[in-house]
Amino acid sequence: MRIYMLLFSFVLFSCNEVRRINDNGVCTIDLDNVQKKESVSFSSLFEAAGVIVLEMTDNSLLAKIDKIEFIGDSLYVLERGKGLYLFDEKGKFLRKIGDKGVGLGEYISPLDISVDIENKKLYLLDSQTQTILKYSANGDYESSFKLKNEKMFSSRIQYYNGKIYTDLYTYEGADSKFLLSEVNMKDGKRTSFWLDAVQYNKGWNELFIANQQPFISQYEGKPRFSQLFMDTIFAITKDDIQPYIVLQSKNFVTKDYLDSQKETKKASKIFSNLNNTTKIYNICNYLESDRYVYFNYYIRDNLYITFYDKLQKSAYMTQNVVNDLLYVDDEGVQLFPNFISFDEKRAYSVEMNNDFSRNVFLKDIQDNRINRKVKGIDSFQGISEDSNPVIIYYEFKN
Repeated sequence: MRIYMLLFSFVLFSCNEVRRINDNGVCTIDLDNVQKKESVSFSSLFEAAGVIVLEMTDNSLLAKIDKIEFIGDSLYVLERGKGLYLFDEKGKFLRKIGDKGVGLGEYISPLDISVDIENKKLYLLDSQTQTILKYSANGDYESSFKLKNEKMFSSRIQYYNGKIYTDLYTYEGADSKFLLSEVNMKDGKRTSFWLDAVQYNKGWNELFIANQQPFISQYEGKPRFSQLFMDTIFAITKDDIQPYIVLQSKNFVTKDYLDSQKETKKASKIFSNLNNTTKIYNICNYLESDRYVYFNYYIRDNLYITFYDKLQKSAYMTQNVVNDLLYVDDEGVQLFPNFISFDEKRAYSVEMNNDFSRNVFLKDIQDNRINRKVKGIDSFQGISEDSNPVIIYYEFKN
């Protein structure tokens, strides 16, 4: 296993200048030689698990949960394409925020949200109109602005330190292909551009999968960015965009490989071809505590889980995580948590978010496989196949 700190320079582009970023503390992980463990238990990373069961009313019926955010004890739940819902931290439904339409405070296709915790504001991206709407923490509409797009569009947003960042995808004929931009929050103009797609994402600058999330960490204190075919995780800082973790492997998707797929018009076919190779792609499921960084990547349909210990400056990888906090045994099927958010205290995943997960989780409850030490487990009483998806949280160890 090799893991080391590397001294080097990255070139990042803005709209008016070329910036050279010198970083003396970039972590580089060699995935080909990283230590491999047969399994890793959740109890080695987290202190405890708990559940938030979302109240069901006529106005809060959810087919799935795509995003959650917190401001204090307010929980914001987004179902993409449908709406944004406000609950308290225990899951009691409070109100729907905005509604579908074209009036003030309304949206057509809500695709992403991001929060300003300090000023208690919430931002929502309407993908169809490319408009960002601003709401107060209690869900009252305040203002909006339309993104100024020239042969480009955005599908995700990130608020950080008084600024809003967006991902970028370009249409054919665009002069440049950047992956990340900063937006003027008054008029929607894009004030800075970073990360040329040719240099950093193997030339790819299209939306590949519907749930693609380049802001792999949207926790306001630690925003991180990495696109589908990138081998670097970038940190969004108060002053700039900087490389944070560099991954090395001979198996990463290359620009030559993606160029060879250009004649394949359907993303589903490209995805199928990719899964017939041994190439690494899609850094996802990212978590970060004071001590650990946790993320996944794919080879074919196989998920590889990587851990980086910031204290020991060491990394290890496994394909088997034992969820001994949620389950009482490791027999049968254990649902692998799909983390959708985290903050300084907890990581959050969602169960019953599709038919397979719903059926397995309900059977686990029926068979008493859920650990009685899970906080809030009594709220499972009365849960059924018609219930809302369930939020599972895991508390980081101190």
